[in-house]
Amino acid sequence: MIEGYSTNLRESRLRQTIQEDAKAYNEYASAALELMDPHISDQGLCTVIRSTRDIDQNKRRRYLYHIPLLGGQQKSDDNCNMLSIPPVELYDNILSRIPSPSGRKVAIFREEITKESSQTTSSKRRAVLEVWTDYGNCLSRRILLPESQHGKLIFDGATFGGPSWNRDETVLVYVAERTAPSTASFFDSPNYEDSFMNDGNEGESSGEGHTPVIRGGVHTLGGGKYESWGEKYHRQAPLLDLFLANVETGLVGKVENCPGSETGQTTTLKSFALGQPVFEPTLGQTIVYVAWDAGGGPEMPRRLGLLHCQQRPSKLYASPVGKLLERLMQRNLTSTQHHYNEDPNKQNNSEDNSAHALGQSHDQATSTANHNGGTTGEDTRADAASEKDGACYCLTLENRLARCPLFSPTSNGGSRSKLVYLSSADGFDTHSGCFGLSSMDWSNGRPVTSSHRTLLSRVWDPNKDNPKDSPTVLGMKFPGLFLNQLPTYCFLSPEYILVTTQWGSALKVVRISLKTGDVIPIQHSLFSSSDDMQSDCILCVHGEQGALGMTSSPHKTPIVWHVSTSRLVQNEKSIVIEPNIVKSISAPIAASKFSPIQEKTELKFNSHIRFLSEKDLPRAKGLRDGIPLQTILLLPDNSSDNCKRPPLIVVPHGGPHGVSPTTFLPSYAYLCGYGGYAVALVNYRGSSGFGQAFIECLPGHIGSLDVKDIVTVTRDLKKSGLIDPNRVGICGGSHGGFLTAHCTGQYPDLFQAAAMRNPVTNLPSMSTATDIPDWVFVEALGKYDWMTYRPPLSQEEIAAFWSKSPIRYVGNVKTPTLVALGLQDLRVPPSQGLEWYHSLRSSRTRTKLLMYEDNDHAIGGTSAEADVWVNIKRWFDEHL
Repeated sequence: MIEGYSTNLRESRLRQTIQEDAKAYNEYASAALELMDPHISDQGLCTVIRSTRDIDQNKRRRYLYHIPLLGGQQKSDDNCNMLSIPPVELYDNILSRIPSPSGRKVAIFREEITKESSQTTSSKRRAVLEVWTDYGNCLSRRILLPESQHGKLIFDGATFGGPSWNRDETVLVYVAERTAPSTASFFDSPNYEDSFMNDGNEGESSGEGHTPVIRGGVHTLGGGKYESWGEKYHRQAPLLDLFLANVETGLVGKVENCPGSETGQTTTLKSFALGQPVFEPTLGQTIVYVAWDAGGGPEMPRRLGLLHCQQRPSKLYASPVGKLLERLMQRNLTSTQHHYNEDPNKQNNSEDNSAHALGQSHDQATSTANHNGGTTGEDTRADAASEKDGACYCLTLENRLARCPLFSPTSNGGSRSKLVYLSSADGFDTHSGCFGLSSMDWSNGRPVTSSHRTLLSRVWDPNKDNPKDSPTVLGMKFPGLFLNQLPTYCFLSPEYILVTTQWGSALKVVRISLKTGDVIPIQHSLFSSSDDMQSDCILCVHGEQGALGMTSSPHKTPIVWHVSTSRLVQNEKSIVIEPNIVKSISAPIAASKFSPIQEKTELKFNSHIRFLSEKDLPRAKGLRDGIPLQTILLLPDNSSDNCKRPPLIVVPHGGPHGVSPTTFLPSYAYLCGYGGYAVALVNYRGSSGFGQAFIECLPGHIGSLDVKDIVTVTRDLKKSGLIDPNRVGICGGSHGGFLTAHCTGQYPDLFQAAAMRNPVTNLPSMSTATDIPDWVFVEALGKYDWMTYRPPLSQEEIAAFWSKSPIRYVGNVKTPTLVALGLQDLRVPPSQGLEWYHSLRSSRTRTKLLMYEDNDHAIGGTSAEADVWVNIKRWFDEHL
């Protein structure tokens, strides 16, 4: 009777907390600070876009901030706050906003929906480029982008990049989807003007100027269906091209002289995907870009998932575009120009109707010239050939991986610059790894190939591969570059750049010398806690107006700061700055109408890093002594009271070659600051940011080495006196879900509750269903044959996969387990989590399943993200 009463009381209290749980999540989510497209103009005006959550509408909202920096002279927080301008919300149809380097012009790409005619209600989408001049005050031109020449525009900071200005700020280079081959059913009525009828000989057209139509190719992979880049990219065409838009004439042209850009292709299974384009600044007549092997090279027999997979083969190429730029400068239309100009003051339909694609094939140009009464025959062909730019050329033949090309400010009267990029000669098989930094001089429009040098090499062991007097962070010397991209604006001068890199569990801003390769961490004490503990991020750099950065820690909400350039370029072995805080950007923005929020979020918990030396851990093959395992521990404020020792949630990160950083993360702040849980973010061996050896010790040993690290940390914390040893849970997503399943299966009495998001549970079935089958081979077997694609063929391989799979131990599990799945997940198929859930359910183990129909691997939809974390908190409330 008493037991029943207690159960009912507990359930009543759980129901009563629903409103408080939602209110608290709103508070923590509103404090998040996610910034994009930062820029500092020559006048000292900083612009940056903030992305915020809108749970009610299940979307992200974007706000544009304008901050006058006044040359870095302001010293007062209040002054900095007073000079900022209230943010302006950006319309949803704005795809991207790209200020020119000086800030005199702003390019805005937007999507518009227009009626096809006045007699119909049907509509179509079109992309428009708006050009704002006079520092963004005057809309001087609208350019209708050529929908017949490409598909969707690409704005992808994670991988493929976006538009970039030339040095004169007259031309933009942008990335767009390549148009797919034309297809038709076998039973469509033949049209000899547009298709071919040659007994099924694919690729032959009926005449000059016509795109081949693949009859019967509607459902063919590579024809009407394409092989995508997997997770996040399955709705995007896999092959991407580059285009130039002259913002003064309104002319647009395709860059034809790129690898894999041949016209008339009848398949999308080969070629290359192009991205991250930049103009070289000395003459401005060459573009440099990244080409990812999309089947055009030897190492991609099957297109594999690209998101968070830095090991995909990529090289830098250069394409001369001088003659294309000359044609784009011609204001009078010719037979080889493409003019999509929507000037509000000039509506000339005949001009639009007579426009043709600049950069089209020579046969098309000849056909167009004949049609318009222009020059014909061999003279036209010779003229067209003379208008072609030279062939593209590869800049990084010696590197398996090269990405993020950037040019330094010019010197020597504008004739010299330096190309800087991330590189790896041998690459790595893991999805993440340590990059090098390379450079190459550029003079008078051409690369000086003999000047190529590696400024930073891959670091294997931080404490043994660095000089004795090297600076340390968290007790460790520089581990090498662990980052996804270089910032668009990162040059302090022609000699120095600022970048953000992982340094153990922290993110740190470092200054790199382009002369010596010396690396110096930038230090400050904006928080009262240890400088090593906080994480910093560089947002934007201007050679004269200073640098904008951001700082946070697990128990401190992010702040934005500004520092003058002069302090950052001093020739010293250590750099300690005293930046000015920009208060207004950091103010919370409500994520939901559910409840009001405070102007400042109070975080009622603290955090610190705990270290376990290798002598306290199981041996790891190939890993030298000296790199301790780091765990970030979040503790509620009342945890010092022995009578109120908090329950613990252990969190292994995903990857496995990622890291849990010492940044403000709303979900874990919510669990600790509001939920009252201690949270242990474990950076087990295999994590990135600790040198390449720390990564390489894990492949071939997943399900063992990483599991033992998690268990060792958990047992150490249970003995620490900081937490309640009888109330311990575990929570992880992706590979963190893999570890959650393993830990509850191999150690069934260690954890009293578990939650997993899109977990890997069965490697044999995962290997043929994921977008990254190479991940299974590399992590389970330690190797992968990049020249072929195949499923596991031998009994030994399948047995090895099974031996490292959590499903092997599912019969041992008695821990109550919450399973959350994104049903659009291509990275870890939902069937993986369903196998685990149904296995637990059939064994009568307490379990609960959450399914999010429109979410993928991250479960990152705004409302889904909120729902899953409130569910996780309440699951631990119930079982801990």
